Amino acid sequence: MKRIGLYIFLYVITTGIIASVFILAPQEAAEFPHLRAFIIVFATILLTKYFVYMMIAPWHDVINKITASNREMHRTDPYTPRVSIIIPAWNEEVGILKTIKTILKSTYRNIEVVVVNDGSTDGSDQAMRKFIETYETVRPESVKKIDLRYFYKENGGKGNA
Repeated sequence: MKRIGLYIFLYVITTGIIASVFILAPQEAAEFPHLRAFIIVFATILLTKYFVYMMIAPWHDVINKITASNREMHRTDPYTPRVSIIIPAWNEEVGILKTIKTILKSTYRNIEVVVVNDGSTDGSDQAMRKFIETYETVRPESVKKIDLRYFYKENGGKGNA
C-alpha cells in the first residue's frame, strides 16, 4: 500500500513539473540566453524520460507474470530432472529398509537410489540384498521402477561412503 502511495505521489510531482513549464509565464532573461536554452532542453529531455519510466514501471511486474504464466501453460514436457539419492549406511539394519521404502513410495519417479553399505557388522547387508531381490521381481511392469543400486565396501566412515 505504501508503494502505491509513493507512485501516486511521484506521478503528481512529475505531472506538476511538466505542467508548470506550460502554465507559468516565462521571465525574460537577457543574460546567458544559450545557457538557458540548453538547460531547458536538457531538463525537458530528462523529465520526459523519467515520466515515461514512471508510467511504464508499474506494468513491468504485470507483464512478467503474464509471460511466465503463458510459458507454463504452453510447456508441453514437464521438467523432471533425474534425482539421485545417496544413502550411506553403517550398521543401519533397524532403519535402512524403512528409509528406502519411504523413498520408493514417492510420486516422483525419475529417481535413482544408491545405498552404500560401509562395512556393516550387523545384518544390514543381508537385509538389503534380500530386499533388492524381492524389489526386482515383485514390482509390476505398469509402475515405472525407481532405480535402486546397492554397493558394499570396506569400512571407511560414512563420509567416505
